[in-house]
Amino acid sequence: MTKRMIMLVAIILGAAAGTALADEVDDLILDLKYGQADLRAKAAHSLGGTGGQKAVDPLIVALEDDVRQVRSAAAASLGRIRDPRAFEPLVKALRESDIKEEAARSLGEIGDLRALGPLADALKDGDPRVRGAAAEALGDIGDPKAFPHLVEAVKDEEPSVRLKAARSLGAIGDPGAMEPLAYLATRDGDAGVRAAAVGALGDISYPAAIDPLIRALWDGDPTVRRAASLALVRIGDPRAAGPLAEARQYEAAIALDPNSSSAWVGKGLSLYEGGRYEEAIAAYDVAIALNPGEAQAWNNRGVALRDLGRYEEAVGSYDRAIALEPDYSHAWYNKGIALDEMGGYEEAVRAYDAAIALEPDDANAWNNRGVALYHLGRYKEAVQAYDEAIGLDPDYARAWNNRGVSLYYLGNYQEAILAYEKAIALLPDYAHAWSNKGLALAALGDYEEAVLAYDEVVRIRPEEGEAWKSRGLALQALGRVSEAEASFERGRRLGALPTAGGEEA
Repeated sequence: MTKRMIMLVAIILGAAAGTALADEVDDLILDLKYGQADLRAKAAHSLGGTGGQKAVDPLIVALEDDVRQVRSAAAASLGRIRDPRAFEPLVKALRESDIKEEAARSLGEIGDLRALGPLADALKDGDPRVRGAAAEALGDIGDPKAFPHLVEAVKDEEPSVRLKAARSLGAIGDPGAMEPLAYLATRDGDAGVRAAAVGALGDISYPAAIDPLIRALWDGDPTVRRAASLALVRIGDPRAAGPLAEARQYEAAIALDPNSSSAWVGKGLSLYEGGRYEEAIAAYDVAIALNPGEAQAWNNRGVALRDLGRYEEAVGSYDRAIALEPDYSHAWYNKGIALDEMGGYEEAVRAYDAAIALEPDDANAWNNRGVALYHLGRYKEAVQAYDEAIGLDPDYARAWNNRGVSLYYLGNYQEAILAYEKAIALLPDYAHAWSNKGLALAALGDYEEAVLAYDEVVRIRPEEGEAWKSRGLALQALGRVSEAEASFERGRRLGALPTAGGEEA
């Protein structure tokens, strides 16, 4: 087929399509004139997409239809077609009909400046839906002359009207709107209105918007805070990077100032809290590259490395933080934890000692010091450390439990039991404390009470194989052989004891 023939076929097909569309429009106009109510409404709606100028006059006539659904669809379609012939009929509908809301929207879509007066009048309508549509339409037209009318509309008692008035003020962009929008953004009682006003301040993008937008970063509603963050990024003033970082809007802060090391530290913390440790480390690395003296970045990097099991690297990061800030107690404390995990208990004690010297009231540091001393077999010193922790925080259940463990290894079983009971009183479902209490009771030969303690453990953690094993041993000591064997069997299934034929401890 030659190129000329192809072009001829294309012309014929295009003409055929145009004829088919024209026929469809004619059919829709006939449906609008003579169809039943539901068919007329459907035709009125469809003509807004396909009818073009040919549909304008029939749709204007349909504004007077007996059925509201048809009138409403006709008004909406006239707005989509945007033919100026519809202006006067829509103004009449706005003033006199029950389709004022649709008429207002369509006048906004047509964009004729002559609609400003009628729409301003509609802002006083008794129906808030009409007032809202009028406010929205004034924004669509975008003429600055609508400004004073919209300023009045931001005082409307209906939140939906205030919201649309705020958006329209942003669309018009008059700097005189800064004051009323700032008021709405920070003082309005409706979160949707505050968010809309914040967005409008971002649309206007005047420097005066920065202060109210920064205040909005601390709004109680997350939608408002997010809108304020986006608005500040649109304005693009680097001075907002610091407040954004303080408000934990780290991505926005970085967008404004990619060289803000504090924003990168904040992003790292946010990623860490979401369990994204590798990405957190990458963010801390950027912060450190920007500011190698950022001690917090080195410390936080160490925490993420520790949670990945990379303890030596973690200790290296903590050492860098401490070299920068020798009084950084949290870095000393975190270093102690990593050394504990590595089995470096002597060094861990020294790290906790440094943390305690800087913050003597840190109950966690005292407790962890006790744990490291326990691992070194220095049980009396461990008890003293736990006593310090408990003195600072009497409700510290873990410290009470740990105190009991060291007392147990010192052979002070009764005192150990009292410590475990204190931990259990604070945390009734503290399985470790119940298990430890069972061990101490068994050591005293009180197997009946030991069984009851292990009953609590398996209630709390039925998958705890070692608890089933210990329960079985206590039952065995009581001569309750069948019960003991059942408990042993449950332990075997959970991997706590060798299976049949193996050697039992």
